[in-house]
Formats: sequence, C-alpha cells, structure tokens
Amino acid sequence: MISLNGLKEIIKGNKHRYTIHAQEQMALRHIRNSEVMEVILSENAEIIEKYFDDKYAPSYLTYGVTVEGDCMFCLIIRE
Repeated sequence: MISLNGLKEIIKGNKHRYTIHAQEQMALRHIRNSEVMEVILSENAEIIEKYFDDKYAPSYLTYGVTVEGDCMFCLIIRE
C-alpha cells in the first residue's frame, strides 16, 4: 500500500509513466502531462478509492484540481 505522499514523491521524481490506454484517453480529452501532475501534486489531492485486487497491480483512484481549476480523477497503478 502507498500513501498519497508516496504517490506525490513518484510524480515529483518523474518516476511515473503512462499506459498506451492512458495516453490515448489524454489525447482524446486534450489533457496534458502537466495537468495530471498538477492534480496529484495539488494541496486538495486525495485518494478516493484503493483497489488492491485490480487486474494488473494495486491501483488508486485519485482526485485533484489543476492550476486552472479543472477537477480531474486519475487512476494510478503501483507496480
């Protein structure tokens, strides 16, 4: 299990990557990498759900707000 601070450290250290599916969805929705990072690093970021038995690895549904004020949910898989 990982904490929100642990997820933030991964993002800050640029130790994250996107699945092909995530890249496709980001392109369709015109979401930039910087916006995803803003959401996770925002002060109001929170882990909404924890899925320990997810298909590939434990995952975390997070919520946060971009600098521009856009609300966003991100699913993060911890390998």
